[in-house]
Amino acid sequence: MFYVSISFRVFIYVFFIAATTMAEVKKEFGEFLVTHSEKTEKQIIVNRHYSSRSLYKGVFGFNWCSDLDYKISISDKTTPDEMSLFDCELGKRLTFKRTSPSRFENLENQLKLTLKDHQIQYEKSTTTYFFSMDGRLSHWTATSSFDPIYVIYKDGHMLRLMGKKLGLMELKINGERLILKLGTEFSYEYNQGLLRKVMQSKKTLWQYQYDEFLNMTLWRSPSSFESMKYDSEWDRIVELKDKEDCRFTFQYEIKKSKKYILESKKCATSVEHESVFEMVSPRLLIQSNSDKLGKEFRQGGKNENVF
Repeated sequence: MFYVSISFRVFIYVFFIAATTMAEVKKEFGEFLVTHSEKTEKQIIVNRHYSSRSLYKGVFGFNWCSDLDYKISISDKTTPDEMSLFDCELGKRLTFKRTSPSRFENLENQLKLTLKDHQIQYEKSTTTYFFSMDGRLSHWTATSSFDPIYVIYKDGHMLRLMGKKLGLMELKINGERLILKLGTEFSYEYNQGLLRKVMQSKKTLWQYQYDEFLNMTLWRSPSSFESMKYDSEWDRIVELKDKEDCRFTFQYEIKKSKKYILESKKCATSVEHESVFEMVSPRLLIQSNSDKLGKEFRQGGKNENVF
């Protein structure tokens, strides 16, 4: 766990787990997120991002959005004043307004699209995506490898991937536009549009389980796992367990007209630890250096409601 300080008494809180997996709980939304990657010894081929609060359906099924799902929507292809795309890492659609002949900006997230050399570029901290002028994904480059992966199309559909280290990698896609095979090494199994298993060289790489609301309740790899439970009424994560035998619980309550989130962590080898956060805006939680918020929460009387 770590905290990124934004002032003396205000913190933005997330946690990350394991080297091959990046998991995060956004408590302000009750949202569980995880990123898994398919990679060879030479490079990461594709990153897949899961969100329990997402309604997105990509080439890896419901609630998954990947590098291969990036596409730009253009308002007017002759003289566009606006473009948009669904950002898989942020888990939302972003709109970009023209600010110059070759630049479109999203001020809220401080991101931009740049028109250069008859392409549209979308640069992020870890990856730069390149699109044709009609918005179709051309290729992407990870800052860690600087080796672009190109998408080759046939009749408007993705046919294969190509890269200097990667070589040629055929894509097998079914009638539901779901990827079944990534080259000869990776294969994917689905049940009713939900990704259930990823195989690498005929060995299980990832396994997934979901509840009736499409929320992921378990992911498992040969070296790790996490299990999750959700509040079915409000569709928020309320419990997470990991391979270290640690249990995280999340309570969402309103007391004295204030919104609180209580996070508890209990591991087999340590005492239980509680943290209380107050939601001061839809996107900001605060935790006092003192126990002031904790006292307000515990002395708040009967829970007035949940949010």
